[in-house]
Amino acid sequence: MQTLAEKRKVWLEVLSGKDRHSITKQITRMTWDATAFRVVNEARRLAPRDPDGGVQLNGLMYSLLDRAFFASHMATVRRLAQKRRPGRQTDKQPLWEGNLGVYSLSALLQDMLNHRNLLTRKAIFAAEGLEYDYEPTQQKFFASLDKQRGKNQKASDDTPPPPFCWLDSEKRHEQIDSLAGVQAQGRQPGDMVRKEVFDNLQRKVDGVCEVVVKHVNKFIAHAATPESRATVGADEAGLMLNHLWQAHQHLCEVASFLAIYVLGDSFPGPLPIPQYDQFKYIERPLIDASQVGKLSDLWRQIEKEADGWSQWGLDQYAKEFEGAS
Repeated sequence: MQTLAEKRKVWLEVLSGKDRHSITKQITRMTWDATAFRVVNEARRLAPRDPDGGVQLNGLMYSLLDRAFFASHMATVRRLAQKRRPGRQTDKQPLWEGNLGVYSLSALLQDMLNHRNLLTRKAIFAAEGLEYDYEPTQQKFFASLDKQRGKNQKASDDTPPPPFCWLDSEKRHEQIDSLAGVQAQGRQPGDMVRKEVFDNLQRKVDGVCEVVVKHVNKFIAHAATPESRATVGADEAGLMLNHLWQAHQHLCEVASFLAIYVLGDSFPGPLPIPQYDQFKYIERPLIDASQVGKLSDLWRQIEKEADGWSQWGLDQYAKEFEGAS
């Protein structure tokens, strides 16, 4: 039978491991790109107006940026919120296992719920290497403190130094009290993280991600027919940047909650500190006015090439598939 320590190691790897698709790395990349888009979008809002009532910005570039950003980020939200498809895997097999495995926050929540029996107070303390009965250590510390004061030695009331560091154990007991729904005076080694905790966290993910997932399924991951789109009302979803940002927020909040309170680990801030000047040259135009003609020439060249694709006919078919010369 698998122990919590063994299972916790797997969960932490899925949540915040070194793999490029771990949940934390997905959230970090998503938050960085969304922040960059918000900065660019604010610059667009501040752009000077043109005589026709628009702004003095290039529509070709910004329409491409908009489509690429929203498609990419809605797909990321879908991946993180992805659940197991009925009939594809057993109820006990996590979504990240097998040759079609993916790292998904919803899959992590489901696997934790499936193995909730491992998440007892006693097992949590053992897996995290914490002292379950910390009161004797606490008493030794205060006795040592009184002894120092009695000898007129300088004493500190700050965090106790090793080997008297019992505060982590005390804090962890209090966290498990909340997760298990018990009072401190009623603590038992078998206290277990409540099922409702995982249900509520999944609802928090679903609440903001469901409309994004439906939109991706109907417009990005699959070219759904009008009838198929109508079944979920995706045409009227009206996905906006604020909604997408809220989905980012909820995904990050749930992931950090699992890392800190359920697994007793840490969770980094989702927006990395830039290692370069992210605003360098941002005031420069995309291209000098004298070079615009070269872009126009390139456009016409690509247009001619693309038009040729639509002229692929019987002669070309015969040459490619039937060996005709």
